[in-house]
Amino acid sequence: LGRGEIVEHRSNKVGVIFYGSDGYLLQKSYAHCIAFDNNFDIIREFRGGDDRLHYRNFLDCCITRDADQLNADVREGHLSAAISHLGNISYYLGNSNGVAVDDAQATLASVRSLDDNVATLERTVKHLIKNGVELGKHSISVGPLLKFDPAREVFLDSPAATELLSREYRDGFVCPHAANV
Repeated sequence: LGRGEIVEHRSNKVGVIFYGSDGYLLQKSYAHCIAFDNNFDIIREFRGGDDRLHYRNFLDCCITRDADQLNADVREGHLSAAISHLGNISYYLGNSNGVAVDDAQATLASVRSLDDNVATLERTVKHLIKNGVELGKHSISVGPLLKFDPAREVFLDSPAATELLSREYRDGFVCPHAANV
């Protein structure tokens, strides 16, 4: 395994890559992760059991209403899912803000970050081209840079973004606000 495995490998079933300051974590499936250093050398592999056991545990705890039997705390699940939702909210708000790759690159180059945003865009563009996306016909969406308050779980500068943190629920399926639980 090496750099090509992270960037292009088609066996990644989950498609999650965590970029850290000292390396990367590739989640190939719910039961298999690989940690790489910055030179793309394998640090460690993590293998779990059957992917379905995670879901089974969650459903069993819902049926029995016994949260003490959960394999992971509910808040841990909330936080791990939230990072994807936050990115999607920016995407949705910028959905009509289609730009060419060069314009997206210029925008990302100006964003202060611990990550190499331009390199991430370059990998994304390679992936899109390899999978038949014609970037001349389809632009890239650039959402707004949003400031998030993790303690209150709201966006500081965008009521429209904060509104997307939840949704209207159907009668009988209302999810109460945390303060009301």
